[in-house]
Amino acid sequence: MFVRDCMTADPTTVDVNASLDEASQLMRSLHIRHLPVMERGHLAGVLTQTDLMRAWPSPATTLSAWEIPALLNKARVREVMTPDPITVTADTAVEDAARVLRDRKISSLMVTENGILIGIVTSSDLFGALIYLLGGDITGVRLSVELPNGAGDLAGVAAALAPLDTGRAVTLTARFDAITRRADIRVATSSPLLVAERLAEAGYNVHDLRLALPRKSYSTTLYI
Repeated sequence: MFVRDCMTADPTTVDVNASLDEASQLMRSLHIRHLPVMERGHLAGVLTQTDLMRAWPSPATTLSAWEIPALLNKARVREVMTPDPITVTADTAVEDAARVLRDRKISSLMVTENGILIGIVTSSDLFGALIYLLGGDITGVRLSVELPNGAGDLAGVAAALAPLDTGRAVTLTARFDAITRRADIRVATSSPLLVAERLAEAGYNVHDLRLALPRKSYSTTLYI
């Protein structure tokens, strides 16, 4: 999956000379926390809710409730925005974008193409991509399977699950390193034991099996 698959295209923007009050009202009305800032048609920065909070007068201020809005109306976006924001392209892999957010301790990335702003991707967008890639939106069964032979076992796992392939949603993620040699599988099925049985018959050790119950906020775990 790439950034283009989860970004917000053609995001709402604000001009560098807009007032903080104007920007704040825009963010509230759209229920967003990040605003790309433009100057003469070019990306100049990004304004976040955190930036606005820093600009808000201290609780210890002697300003009246009438003076604070007037103060915010005088302050300009350019005075509190983060200039020269980090950018990615639409073809950036979502895991690479997530790593940039983590390493730089930021919550959004501007998406550009040939220097032109085409979108924005936030930490919430990337969490959504993670849920999708790991099958977190699939109601059914989740199980972990040992892969002692590493990638060589993937074909066998796929073959064991093939009879269950009737258009159901399925995700399979695997990692092989010095510590981890396993696959995590989610299948949209109401017969979790059948999935475990087929894998066991094929010689694979199933560590645990979790049945996600529909319309419930919890899951039942069966340890095998």
